[in-house]
Amino acid sequence: LPICLLHRIPDNVSYDAAAVTEPTAVCVHGIVERTGINTGDSVVVLGPGPIGLMSVQLAKLAGASNVIAIGTPRSADLRLKKAKDVGADVLINLGEEDPIEKVMDLTGGYGADLVIEAAGSSGAIKLAFDLVRRQGRISALGISGEETTDVPWDKAIFKAVQLTFCFSSSWQSWETVLQLMGSGMLKTEEIITHRMPLEQWKEAFEALENREAIKAILNP
Repeated sequence: LPICLLHRIPDNVSYDAAAVTEPTAVCVHGIVERTGINTGDSVVVLGPGPIGLMSVQLAKLAGASNVIAIGTPRSADLRLKKAKDVGADVLINLGEEDPIEKVMDLTGGYGADLVIEAAGSSGAIKLAFDLVRRQGRISALGISGEETTDVPWDKAIFKAVQLTFCFSSSWQSWETVLQLMGSGMLKTEEIITHRMPLEQWKEAFEALENREAIKAILNP
């Protein structure tokens, strides 16, 4: 690889924390560099997986006034609770509350300034357009895994929504993440729930598939 692609890990950042640099850099690139986030924004994060949880942290660091994390009942016991640990102001369990009613109540009836779609499911994608305010922003980070996905096109037009897609990251986003980790402001190790020897790779993947883990580190 060209030497220009290398990044130096700060001395006070562990290898485990540094292992989460890449997905966090995707969040920085998609949310900060491409979509934009402003101090005082109300932010909704759909999907409290690794990308969603790092998005919560970044939104708080960027000065969001209210960060609302939304997850399914399946994610409630581990991932949604972890969203609170990393800075979410409000948690919404889709099995217990109406997310549209709750977000509108929290935003004075306007909707969120920024919705970060980190789930990729068709339901979450449609919900993003219900939760965003007029002339608000949607940062699309979640991958659906489907060839096509329904998007409420007219609703997006009538709301004049800014929809930004992002895949991968930039060189600068890696530098940003490493510096934030080095300063202690960004705590990537918060989302590492399992550390296992390489021989237990199958158990690690099963824990992730069963939503018993958020991020797993395999050590040789």
